[in-house]
Amino acid sequence: MIATVRAVTHPSVFDDARAPDGAPSARAVDPDAALMRRIAAGDRLAYAQLVDRHLDRTVAIAQRVLGRRADAEDVAQETFLRVWTQAGRWEPGHGRVATWLYRITLNLCIDQKRRPAAAQLDDAFDPPDPADPVDERIARAQAEAAVTRAVAALPDRQRDAVALTYQGGLSNQDAATAMGVSVGSLESLLVRARRTLRTALGGHGER
Repeated sequence: MIATVRAVTHPSVFDDARAPDGAPSARAVDPDAALMRRIAAGDRLAYAQLVDRHLDRTVAIAQRVLGRRADAEDVAQETFLRVWTQAGRWEPGHGRVATWLYRITLNLCIDQKRRPAAAQLDDAFDPPDPADPVDERIARAQAEAAVTRAVAALPDRQRDAVALTYQGGLSNQDAATAMGVSVGSLESLLVRARRTLRTALGGHGER
């Protein structure tokens, strides 16, 4: 049902401009709850709106965990297919819709990583914008490649924590819920991940 997966920009894993609890600004009421009720009733317009809200972040999370855009797009397709077929299983009061959705994404990434690897083309990056100066395109590509390699080398749980909080934009509480760990454990994973990334990336990491 998803026509095309759009391009995604990746925020830096070193951007710590977050609320004290690690949460981005958010409404008190889950803005996706009404959409989920409509999706459960078969409303395709509500489904399209939910996809539009969350597709980019879903692909970004999956790509950060898996390392390859093609695999991330496959996971995003399957994630939203499950949203459509399983919307009735989501229950208000048991967590935000985004948390439930990204938990599905994370589980699908784990399944994907367990499959035997096949020979694949390296399509991790979108074609560069020809309007940008060549030196800027090269510098951006080199920095992004360095970050991608460094995140891919993290232990699985640290990589998942980085993907959910920085690519997914989830609060620490929601990311912890998606991973099935305590907030304290999530924050510990993030601290260790940032320390490892800064060491690995040197000048590339802090932009």
